[in-house]
Amino acid sequence: MDQIKENDRSNKWKPLSFILAMSALVGFIESDFFINNIFSRVPWILTNVLLGIGFLWWLELDAKKLGLQYGKVLTFFGLIFPQFTVFYYCYKSRGLKNGSLQALKAIGFIVIAILSLAGSLLLTDKLLMS
Repeated sequence: MDQIKENDRSNKWKPLSFILAMSALVGFIESDFFINNIFSRVPWILTNVLLGIGFLWWLELDAKKLGLQYGKVLTFFGLIFPQFTVFYYCYKSRGLKNGSLQALKAIGFIVIAILSLAGSLLLTDKLLMS
């Protein structure tokens, strides 16, 4: 039983680590583009798609763990608008009380992903300036 819990825990961190790594990678790759074209949609679309892939990976593992199935509509919106879809899934899969707790965890993780992106942008700018 402990082996199963440990395996679930390590599997859960794989998509979350992917999201953090992709957030940092987008910052490193798109740094010049963000600075020169801050209102351009390309970096934001790229970031959303990468975040969506990580979210769908996490969703698959979480739904399997909870014994739930989700539809194609959730998959579509999870890829296009992962920041909003995660909250819908949290409440739908866990109810109000546990869904609120899971939503708070999601907010914290989204903040960490944004900080990862911002940190990589700042680091890249420092490296390019020197």
